[in-house]
Amino acid sequence: MYHQTPNNKKEGIKVMKGMTFFKKKARNLLTYFLALVFTLSSFPTTVLPVINASAAEVVNGKAPGTSAKEVVSLKEVYKDHFLIGNTVSPADLTNAAKYDFMKFHYNALTPENATKPDSIWSNPTRDPSFTSADNMLTQVKADGFYTIGHALAWHNQSAGWPQSDQNYTEARASLKRYISTIAGHYSQGPYKLNTWDVVNEAMRDNPENPTDWRNALRSGIQPTERPSRWFEAYANGGNGWDYIYDAFLFAREAAPDAILYYNDFNDEELANKAIAIASMVNELNERYANEHPEVNGRKLIEGIGIQGHYNLRLNVDNLEEVLKVYSETGCEISIRASAHPSISASATVKPNSNCFRSSIIETTVNWQCLTVMNSSPYQNIQVVSSLLIQIVV
Repeated sequence: MYHQTPNNKKEGIKVMKGMTFFKKKARNLLTYFLALVFTLSSFPTTVLPVINASAAEVVNGKAPGTSAKEVVSLKEVYKDHFLIGNTVSPADLTNAAKYDFMKFHYNALTPENATKPDSIWSNPTRDPSFTSADNMLTQVKADGFYTIGHALAWHNQSAGWPQSDQNYTEARASLKRYISTIAGHYSQGPYKLNTWDVVNEAMRDNPENPTDWRNALRSGIQPTERPSRWFEAYANGGNGWDYIYDAFLFAREAAPDAILYYNDFNDEELANKAIAIASMVNELNERYANEHPEVNGRKLIEGIGIQGHYNLRLNVDNLEEVLKVYSETGCEISIRASAHPSISASATVKPNSNCFRSSIIETTVNWQCLTVMNSSPYQNIQVVSSLLIQIVV
């Protein structure tokens, strides 16, 4: 596993122009992370100087005895704090300059499309198309990257799964076939994935009764948003919501070493959605523990992903409240924030560590991974490097 313990000796609070940071320790890294996101959105084409120094050596954004023209690897600067990641496509590996750039700065990669259903197994009547993803993942694993698969059960980019007009029994068999085949394939060998986004974007945006998470799901019964075809098929003779538990159960059986995530968006702005997600995670993890005592406390759903699309209208108090709600589930929390059409970032919060604590978030916050996803990374990487060096706690 890639989990790393941040250096908790640095507790100073810095102020970046235009942004006053919160004083509570648990908010420090969250605030600096958001400051990075917001500042990046203000400099879409500007290249700032970077410095060749570790985060611990930087004082007021400068390091003694270094040249402003030297480029320092992001993963090296933050090796004691969290991983730095990006998305990856097979074409990236054929672009030597781009891939060398990615290897220099990043140590975690998520396939952009290669492990989505439409890309890897679009037609259930045919065999999966593993070759492209296999070759890509074999290479990036050989180069030492931590890898995250995305996504197994989703209402989008999954035109063939489930097939039309299936009933509950047929849909459950189809879901098991798909997840067992795909997650099982990537549970071993040179292309083994470390993490899976198992179910993606299953919740409606603002459910009226969030503790009743079953009625908060995309269903087709309340088609205000794109419905889940897995829910609809399961509901044809069974309970539509059971596909969530089954998806994670099949993924756990197929990929016992992988960390399993539920992933969604808009939950940092809509408290009801976050409450529904946490309610679902708690109930399904409790069910799994009761049905599988042999797992000795290991959760079925081990992480919750927040697809943030952050900008200056973000209410940080709302986000902090969501982090508290999710932290109380005992799960890891992955935060992915997009600040510019070509830039996004993510970080992971893991409970029960000893890094930062506040009276508001009783669960300790441990930032583990920050991902800078940029389709044209050469343009902005120096901006990212300079700002990251300035915002270390």
